[in-house]
Amino acid sequence: GEYSGPIGLLKEAYSDTSSLGSTSVLLAVMDNTTQIHGKVHPMLGVVTLGDCELLMLRRSKGPNQPLKVVLHTEKQRIGGNHQTPLQLLRLDDDLDPNFHEDAALDAIERGSGLHCMSTREGDVIIMGSDGVFDNLFVEEIVEICNQKLPPRASAGRDFEPADSNTFLEIAQCLVQKAHSKSDISGRCPPQNTPVGFGGKADDTSVLVAEVVEWTAAKREDWEQGQWQRSSWGQMFGCGHDGYSAAEATSDSDFEEDETSRVSNASLQFADWGAGILKTAEAFTAGVLINAGLVHLLADASKELNGRRRLHAEEEAEDGYPWAELWCGIGCLLTHGAELLAETLLRPSEDGSCPLGDEKGRREKAAACPVAPKVVGHPATDDDDRSVFSAASRPSTSSGGAKVAHDVILEELGLIGPSQGVRSKSRQPSPTSPSLAESSAPPPGLRAVVVGPLLMLSLSLHSLLEGLSLGAAKESRTRDLFMAILAHKGVAAFSVGVAWQPTCPSVWRYIVAMVWFAAVTPIGIFMGHAVEDSPSGAVLTALSAGTFLYVGLVEVNPGVRAPLLPGAGAVAQALACVAGFTAMGLLALWT
Repeated sequence: GEYSGPIGLLKEAYSDTSSLGSTSVLLAVMDNTTQIHGKVHPMLGVVTLGDCELLMLRRSKGPNQPLKVVLHTEKQRIGGNHQTPLQLLRLDDDLDPNFHEDAALDAIERGSGLHCMSTREGDVIIMGSDGVFDNLFVEEIVEICNQKLPPRASAGRDFEPADSNTFLEIAQCLVQKAHSKSDISGRCPPQNTPVGFGGKADDTSVLVAEVVEWTAAKREDWEQGQWQRSSWGQMFGCGHDGYSAAEATSDSDFEEDETSRVSNASLQFADWGAGILKTAEAFTAGVLINAGLVHLLADASKELNGRRRLHAEEEAEDGYPWAELWCGIGCLLTHGAELLAETLLRPSEDGSCPLGDEKGRREKAAACPVAPKVVGHPATDDDDRSVFSAASRPSTSSGGAKVAHDVILEELGLIGPSQGVRSKSRQPSPTSPSLAESSAPPPGLRAVVVGPLLMLSLSLHSLLEGLSLGAAKESRTRDLFMAILAHKGVAAFSVGVAWQPTCPSVWRYIVAMVWFAAVTPIGIFMGHAVEDSPSGAVLTALSAGTFLYVGLVEVNPGVRAPLLPGAGAVAQALACVAGFTAMGLLALWT
């Protein structure tokens, strides 16, 4: 029948369902036809019934702005009992002779939560079951999204949608972290554990998506079923409980014809490309681990011990393990550079909540600004962030005009004509991100120096690698060159891809990449200058620590990024072993 808003859509779906049982409901509908005061406002209508939740994240206007919460839906509980969620139920006469469908339809109208918010390009929407939101703090979810989605242009002419694989990684990361925190060993019973602290084992489902512009050309392509992989990546990227993007978006309305099969083949081809890159990183991890232990650390230990014995009174005397010490210092230096990079990318004094340990989170939870569940004023021409509540009383907008919410909700299709409204209206907190967004201070010195400092921290790896090659003995240069080539190729490609969409200018991008490429040769010349001095052995040991850290932490599969699904994880493990073995064989020939 004719679309009558999310409430009507949910009631129609319930009436057409014959399966018995109960379920929570989280329904989100995009509406691109709403006009308020003569201006089109793309809206997101959300209906919740139970303990599934939806988050909408948004970047403030301006460069290098992090994602913030602008909408967080409520849970619906029975009688105020926070452990008993409201659910939609269907029984037959054998289970309950008194059950009637009208009771469930009435629960949809009276008990469900109703939210409506205007959207814009770049908004990130996260829909998850209670297995996610019972075990993760909202701040943890936001932090994961900010780590996976680096700062880029907000909505506007320069906006470019993120790749769908990024949202697949976010969904996988959320599921894995929720599972890791759901372990109840050594914890209080689940019913006594506050929401967000974990210990609540449950089924976990996550969907992550990005809002992008829906043009007439895209509508025509959609109707013809001629979507290629690039169109999917620009149009809609999502992930669902670790499944591939193809499975997560398989509920499309067009039929399985030849064109849709081509689209699925394109999706699989793109997944193969990402899998090849991750497998190459695993091979690099094995190469770097072996190069650090078998080549660099062994040479540094031999050189330093030899120099010590020349000055020792007894040649057999066992001295301090200087090579191992400098190797550990190299690990710490590299780790410090990583912390600097992560600190620069992490949201700080901009309204987001810092994440600390489990003990500190309880104290910080009360102080963390939370976006309002519903806001009691309609959108105006200069406010495109308003959230509409189902409130029957009129509210005064910023322009002084009074608009009845029932009328607006009818125009939006959220309720039928003259339909009673049951939800309550809340005013936003003065510290909520949705209100603070428009008054956020302009970026200062931190925003100016983030790019150069980030590139310098990333270049430390390349500098130490170059130092190791320059300070190495002639017999080791070929081995180290192969190891550096493997890591540098993958690293340069990854840095280039990550910087290209967010760098403010082409020339700055070129200069940054040229610098990143030139750091290793600079290190080679510096290392060659001290090759025959004690400093050369120290630099070799420092570089061994860098190689070990990068191989074990940065590019090692399963440490920073999740393993590939299925046989991909086996391929990553075999590639890591192959890289380690290849460098070990090179040591036999030199």
